Amino acid sequence: MRRLSIVVLAGLLLAGCSSAPQMVKVPDVTSMAGDDARDAIEAAGFESEFDAGDESVWMASNWTVMSQKPVAGSKAEDGTTVTLVVGKPQSEPEPEASPDPTPTAEANTPALPSEEATSAGLTKGTARSTCDLAGKVSFPYGYDPHWIMGRLAEEIVNDQWFFKVEVSITNEYDADRDVVIECTIGGDEAAPTLLQYDAH
Repeated sequence: MRRLSIVVLAGLLLAGCSSAPQMVKVPDVTSMAGDDARDAIEAAGFESEFDAGDESVWMASNWTVMSQKPVAGSKAEDGTTVTLVVGKPQSEPEPEASPDPTPTAEANTPALPSEEATSAGLTKGTARSTCDLAGKVSFPYGYDPHWIMGRLAEEIVNDQWFFKVEVSITNEYDADRDVVIECTIGGDEAAPTLLQYDAH
């Protein structure tokens, strides 16, 4: 009888061990469309939720993932909710078409030296706006970039825009502090892409 009790107890212990939570690597979905990112997160065994600040996400495909929590490459329990911080990078509005019969020739003219652009045609203004959008999503309580006096770098590196700028941020308790933002933007004028965004 004692031997049977020991066998039953051992079986229960083994059953308890097999139900231990499984740790899974979190996939990298930054810069992906919201719907694709959600599918990738859920395919890996996690739950997903969107964080768009004060806005609501009705159509996930219209949003781009700026960052994620937990971060990509970390390990979390199977079924953990991964928060996808999303935004809508906006390109600068295009000027209205001219009645001139040859607008196409003008559109194909290379950017002027004063308006630098990557080989894909991504201008500094559009790239900077995309970087600012990422900052507003990351710091929803207050984000004030110092593009004039606090600009540390603004250049095209490996055919992508790279910015380094001082920024004043505010947290949920109205406490302010200054950080330095590093931001890399690729893509083109119609679809700029946030490739890297760090605050330190």
